[in-house]
Amino acid sequence: MTMYSLYPLLLVTLLSVGCGLNKSIPEYAAQAPKCDDPCGLCDLGRYSCAKAACIGGLTGMPEDATCDEDVLFVSVGGQGDAGTKEAPFGSFTDALDAAQDRGAIAIVIGGDLQIDGPISLIEGTSIYGGYAPNTWESSTARPKIFSNAPDPGVALVGVRAEQLTQAISLNRISIETAPHDSGPNIGLLARDSFSITLRDVVVLAQGAGNGADGIQGADGEPGTTGAPGIQAMPGEETVHEACPNSNGARGGFGQQGNTPAEPGQRAPQGAIGGAIG
Repeated sequence: MTMYSLYPLLLVTLLSVGCGLNKSIPEYAAQAPKCDDPCGLCDLGRYSCAKAACIGGLTGMPEDATCDEDVLFVSVGGQGDAGTKEAPFGSFTDALDAAQDRGAIAIVIGGDLQIDGPISLIEGTSIYGGYAPNTWESSTARPKIFSNAPDPGVALVGVRAEQLTQAISLNRISIETAPHDSGPNIGLLARDSFSITLRDVVVLAQGAGNGADGIQGADGEPGTTGAPGIQAMPGEETVHEACPNSNGARGGFGQQGNTPAEPGQRAPQGAIGGAIG
């Protein structure tokens, strides 16, 4: 009877322990994470006692991912060629090329790195900003991918994500393009791709030129039959001065004559004959 009374109490105690209470139980004190301890993949997160969770680490990573094989680092002031936390790349292009060669699933950027665009995202590789260089602690740093205008008439696209079949994410970065008055200006183009997640991403595409004229649309449906028109009044026939040979107007109707003739006048008398011989 006593065993059944204590068991529920012990179970509730084990389930309710937090950061501070864990230390009071000797067998769990060594395993309990301490507040602000590094945690998560590559120790990029910090353990929050208030939330009892790892905060600020790489989000969305597979559970079997490893820091040595799956994550590359690039940083402001980096001069390494290994792409590790201790020897990060100094160029984002080098990190992107290495990620494609090695099949890395994440590139972590330290500091406010300025990245020359345009760039094309690669299959299965996510990008994470928001970390301080050297210490790799979570910070307000925001890398920027900036793209200048291309030749006139050519579309400006800062970041492309096309025909990607694996899910990726962009995290805590900025994407910006310069003004481009002679063609289309697109900050981020995502097309024919499986899944792209944006977390705390700023995209700014500045001014662009007029687009090309659209193609002619299809003919519309025939209209309905119109209502009957009003009968016109008869017009008058006229002769225009510029056309003297045209037919004249119709003559008027004559009247029947009925005026009596005047009486004829009497002829004068003839001359008298000559004397008898």
